Amino acid sequence: MGDFVHFESIFTGINGEWGVRDGELVFSAFLPEMRESIAFITKAYEEGLIAQDFASLQLSQSKEIFSASKAGMRVEKSGAFQEYYTVLSENHPDFPFTNLYPVTNINGYNPKGPGFSGGNAIPKTVPEEKMKQILGMIDRWMEDDVFELHKGLEGTHYKIENGEKVYDADQQQKDGVGEYNQIVYVADPYASTSKLNFPKEAQELYMQIQDERAKTSVASIDTGLVSEIGRTYLPEIRKDMTDLKIKIILGHRPITAWDEYIETLKNDAKMQQVMEEMKAAYKNLAL
Repeated sequence: MGDFVHFESIFTGINGEWGVRDGELVFSAFLPEMRESIAFITKAYEEGLIAQDFASLQLSQSKEIFSASKAGMRVEKSGAFQEYYTVLSENHPDFPFTNLYPVTNINGYNPKGPGFSGGNAIPKTVPEEKMKQILGMIDRWMEDDVFELHKGLEGTHYKIENGEKVYDADQQQKDGVGEYNQIVYVADPYASTSKLNFPKEAQELYMQIQDERAKTSVASIDTGLVSEIGRTYLPEIRKDMTDLKIKIILGHRPITAWDEYIETLKNDAKMQQVMEEMKAAYKNLAL
């Protein structure tokens, strides 16, 4: 159901579980647009536009379906397109890389990233001198001359042609060059959109699309909002909602079952307390 969350956001215009409507914090599942998204997906399923076994598909399986030209759309960052192009071009040698075309927005919506990815933590048990050495290593790692090594070595992972670096994507992948970025990463605004080993026309196209996406991208406000009761209560609610959505899409339950569930949830004392705690957290965050 992971990709369906993105479809729901296309209808609600909210990136995540929580959003703001008319200055008030709202739970996205309570919005009428959420119901519309479920009805839309149900109709698409009935018309055979969605894999009949979608509920049990693993990520690797959905990738295989797309790579086998049995699907025309999937949720993916364009920076990962090399994997798909490699498979597609084996069967279609004339397949242009830019045929893997990112959508700019749908209904004027596209999700915006949180501005961070992961984090590094040093335990308090680490002696101060060693802690300073670790921080020094991180500082040095982020300097341009060292960080350039994250992209590979000349003669092994790239060569210079007409004054520009031409990368060997297969050798980069074989040697796990990209894994070094997972330790310390110097931000590149186009890192998830375009890679140096992409054809030049693809690099330019994807960066242009990212710039266009920025005009309508919607940030998530979930980050930093915490409800103590929600820590244990919301996971249970998420599971119940996912199970019900699947049953409706498969035709095992009518769409009215969603209306009944949401009405019950709105009147649930724990959910009401979660709402109050989240609204208070949002108010404090905005101060």
